Formats: sequence, C-alpha cells, structure tokens
Amino acid sequence: MSLNFKRMKKFYFAIFALISGNAFCQTTVSFENFTLGGSETYFDGSDLSGTSDGTGQLETLFSEGLLQFNSIYDTTWGASSGYWSKGWAVTNETPDNLIGYAGLFSSYAGGGDASSNYVIGQNGARIVKSSGMASFQSLRITNNNYAASSMLNGDSFAKKFGGASGDDQDWFLLEIIGYDAGDMPIDTVRVYLADYRFTDNSQDYIIKDWTTVDLTPIEYAKYIEFELSSSDNSGGYMNTPAFYAVDKITHSSAISVSENNLATVTVYPNPANEILNLKMESMDGLVQILNLQGQIVMSEIVNGNQTSLNISHLSNGFYHIVIQSEKGAVTKKFQKI
Repeated sequence: MSLNFKRMKKFYFAIFALISGNAFCQTTVSFENFTLGGSETYFDGSDLSGTSDGTGQLETLFSEGLLQFNSIYDTTWGASSGYWSKGWAVTNETPDNLIGYAGLFSSYAGGGDASSNYVIGQNGARIVKSSGMASFQSLRITNNNYAASSMLNGDSFAKKFGGASGDDQDWFLLEIIGYDAGDMPIDTVRVYLADYRFTDNSQDYIIKDWTTVDLTPIEYAKYIEFELSSSDNSGGYMNTPAFYAVDKITHSSAISVSENNLATVTVYPNPANEILNLKMESMDGLVQILNLQGQIVMSEIVNGNQTSLNISHLSNGFYHIVIQSEKGAVTKKFQKI
C-alpha cells in the first residue's frame, strides 16, 4: 500500500520536528534531588536503610534523569563494624583541606560544582542507564580530599607523589569504561587525576578544580564503570586511596511522539554490516536514518511487519533510525561496522 501526498507531508513534518532541535533534550544530573540530613553531611548507607541481599550487603538505589546509581553498605561483620564498600556516596561537605580518612566524603575542589550535592565514587562504581533512549554526554570530576592529601603528603600506606626529590614519575589514572547490554566493553575514556611524569616538575599536577570529561566516545553504552590505577602499588594492591568526586553528569534523550505505540520495533543485527532488519507490528510508514549530526543519510517507505535495509554504503559509525507512522514515532540507535 502506498502513502498518499497528505500523509507523506505529515510524516516528513514529524521527521523534521524530530531532527530540528526537538528530537533530543539534555538533562544534567546534579544530585540535588537527593535529600541529605543537613549541611556538611553525607549518605553512605550507614543508616542501614538499604535493601539486604541476605549476606549482610545493604544496597541503596537512587535515580536522577535517566541514570541510576547504587551504594552498598557492608554489615557482614555486624552493623557496628559496617562500612561503605561499593558504589557512590552522596555528600554536601565543603572543606578542601581535610587530611587523611577525614576527607573521604569531601572533594578537593571544596564542595560541589556550583551546587550543594555531589557524589564520591569508589573503584568499580557504575552508572546505569534506565532507558536505551539516553546517551552519555559529559560529567564534571575532581579529586577526593582523602586521595589528594595522600598524594600531596603521603600517609601510612601511600607515598608522596614525586618522592622526596619531586622527580618520581607518579600518576593516578581514572578509566571510564563503557559497556553494552551484553557486558562487552565499547570504549574507554581516560582521565589522569594526577600526573607527575613531566620533565619539568612545575607541570606536575593533582586536579583540584572541577574538570569536564567528554563521554561521547561511550555515549551509547548501557552502563559506564569507573576503574582507578596508580603508580604507587605494593603486594598487588594500589596504595593511593581509590576515591574521586563527580558532579553534573549530562545525558541526552530522544523525544518521540506516542513512542509506546511502536515499542515493539526491533532493529537487528546491531552492530550491522550490510543489512539492517526492522521487525514491527503491521504498519506502513517512513523510515529515516540520521547520522550523529542530524543529517538524513537514508530514507525509505516501509510496508508490512518486517523489512530489510541495505546499509552497505554508509560509513562505519553510530546512527539514529527514526520509524514514523500514524501510530507515532520511535527512535532507535545502531552501529554500522
């Protein structure tokens, strides 16, 4: 069945709306929706409000925008011996000069990034999307007070970065790894939270100011995981305290009209090489493929409940596919390889 002129105008108008600035909105997660018990305080699960897994691990889940975070408090050895063992802690502490463990829940920048609340992350902490329509864009990061004071001065476990002479080639690296829905790594964004490897020691640094990190290389990840490593290790363990501070995580999300009406659309395989298949409820409509700049690179009218698109001519990379019918519109993402 073919589409008449009036319906074609309707489809193209909807596609134009989707790509002309209304297709995507940007959300900044600043943790201000999380209620803390007052000023200069934090939440690490020590109030035992988390959900138990039966082994003494209490998990608290909290969401903002389309992102989900968790915090795990370990009471395996009893509540009185409990400790924050994994994930994220929400804080509004503002000192930037706390020494040692006293600085665990504060940032080296002194508070959040022009906001009250922010989070402290541990090694292995994750941020998980609650919707495939979201894409990671950026975040703001700085050092944790505990880690910064250790690198600046040394402590009972870790060395002073640079050593006595200042010439030691020390570094503290954060890797943000993007994973797909199959738990396969997509790519990695690397940030040196401290770097003392310069020939000129005056260039050595420990990040203090809130710094922007571009997440677009891993924007389509299902979740991102934060992994720390350091030049200071012994016995197979890292001596530098494994903590950092994060604020203002931005993600974009696709907006579509009556999306639930087309929720059964399946795009496969993904990634795809030559042929991309669409499976949907019986419909006739318009399919557009857009590059990341919002340009239409392919357009076809489809009929029935399954169709195949030859995408062999497209350059390798990520694309949005917009399926529009009288039932509404839906946007999917796929990768051409």
